[in-house]
Amino acid sequence: MLSLLWAEYCESCRMEGSRPLMYTQFCYRYQNYAAKNKAALHIEHKPGERMEVDWAGDTAYLIDNINGKSIPVYVFVAALPCGYAYAEGFLSRNLANWIQPI
Repeated sequence: MLSLLWAEYCESCRMEGSRPLMYTQFCYRYQNYAAKNKAALHIEHKPGERMEVDWAGDTAYLIDNINGKSIPVYVFVAALPCGYAYAEGFLSRNLANWIQPI
């Protein structure tokens, strides 16, 4: 998240014609600013009420030991707002994999 903020900051500096801070210096100054201003994002929710789910990133591959062919594996990820996450690989992205009982 901080890297996205830094990228936006760099872009605004380039538009103004000024020289941006390096990432480490930007993070240091941001941490000081956040501590001084007690900056925080608090989202009200009941525990277990919300969860974000999606298929993650690039397709992974397994190698079949018998014939040596690559088999695509899709990584399903579910994350709770408190920071806990669950990930599992599936051979297809069909609906049954989204709602499969564990």
